[in-house]
Amino acid sequence: MKPFATSISGRLAVIGDLHGHVDKLDKILTQLSNSNYLEDRWVVFLGDYLDRGPDPKKVIQRIIDFQKSHPKTTAIAGNHDLAFSCAMGWSPEPPEKSLGKLWLDEYDSQTTFSSYGAKFQDIKDLENQFPEEHREWLLNLPWCVEHPEYLFVHAGLSTDQTYIDQFRSLKNKDLSSGIPPWLFSKELSHAVAPPDSPVTVVTGHGFVPYVEHRENRILMDTTGGFEENKLSCLLLPEFRAIRSHKHEHRNKIRKPWFKTIKKWLPLSK
Repeated sequence: MKPFATSISGRLAVIGDLHGHVDKLDKILTQLSNSNYLEDRWVVFLGDYLDRGPDPKKVIQRIIDFQKSHPKTTAIAGNHDLAFSCAMGWSPEPPEKSLGKLWLDEYDSQTTFSSYGAKFQDIKDLENQFPEEHREWLLNLPWCVEHPEYLFVHAGLSTDQTYIDQFRSLKNKDLSSGIPPWLFSKELSHAVAPPDSPVTVVTGHGFVPYVEHRENRILMDTTGGFEENKLSCLLLPEFRAIRSHKHEHRNKIRKPWFKTIKKWLPLSK
């Protein structure tokens, strides 16, 4: 399998947390294709492909197939994806806590077992049912992707460390200090970027009803993994949102009150 691109440039289509909702993903990809927005544009997936939603297996397969037809596609790992890999024994555990146990006990993992036709909590059965292509895809996911204007990371960055130190840890998939907050911390998902950040930090992980554009942050997780919520895709540099529900009256991007509020028109009615 071709390695994921970790340094990209140019126009973008950024897609938030999927959590097994292949139907929502298909609606986004159809809108992108029908509107010719895929031409010469990188597509970036922000992590959390597994758990909660009905068909994680189809989500991963759909992205793999999409990558083959649209090579300018990349993706990053989310906390659910890393915890799953630890549960399977494919990735090392951090020192102080078992991410594998966390995945089994708290991460709504039953839909992942069901999607792959495995008995719930039977790791051996799940491993036997899991396609090697999917295993390789998940294990190769980087923790971040850089762009001249953006950094894509699942949860966010801390203001307590410099940008460059955190960037290096992300590039190295560093587990030496424990559970990586850049993938797991809910606090970071709504926090500002470090003062020395040279780029806007774009994340999923923390639920927001609409894409939020803050001073140096963009928040993208508009599903939370649940059926009633809509998946979002953000076109950059246009700052135009696409929603998975085609009857959505307006594709919104929420900005803070102290920013100018622009009107964002839907791509389809």
